[in-house]
Amino acid sequence: MRFDPPSLLKRYVWDDDKTPYLVRPDRMSAEQAWSELFAYTVLLTAGATVVALGALAGGALGGPVAGIYAVTVGAAALLLGARGHDLAARYCVSAPVMLAIGVLADVVRPGMGFTERLVLLIGCALWLAYACRAVRVARRARALR
Repeated sequence: MRFDPPSLLKRYVWDDDKTPYLVRPDRMSAEQAWSELFAYTVLLTAGATVVALGALAGGALGGPVAGIYAVTVGAAALLLGARGHDLAARYCVSAPVMLAIGVLADVVRPGMGFTERLVLLIGCALWLAYACRAVRVARRARALR
């Protein structure tokens, strides 16, 4: 077997059918849309689980209210990944907004410096943009089902 980095990259990291992140949602095939929703579901559910466990167990990250909210976001993400529901995708859009509010209200990590707060807010803005894309991908996936 020959070592060929471009083919390995194509095979294991970037596949046009499995990782269509540069394809506009209105041009996606059903397989591409469902693959992207699956990846988004895995990441969002993992993050929601970490936040929920941290908030409910130790009282960190905003306490029990944040933990319950994280559980609902995780459930919505699972519903999005399983059925592609548009309302579930829209509810998942609220997660980066709530994180940004928590950062601004000094709830996420009290005593943050300006630079750290700015980096988190930029991350929230990027996540929000991708979450809005996930809504469009969910619509496309449901339309092609």
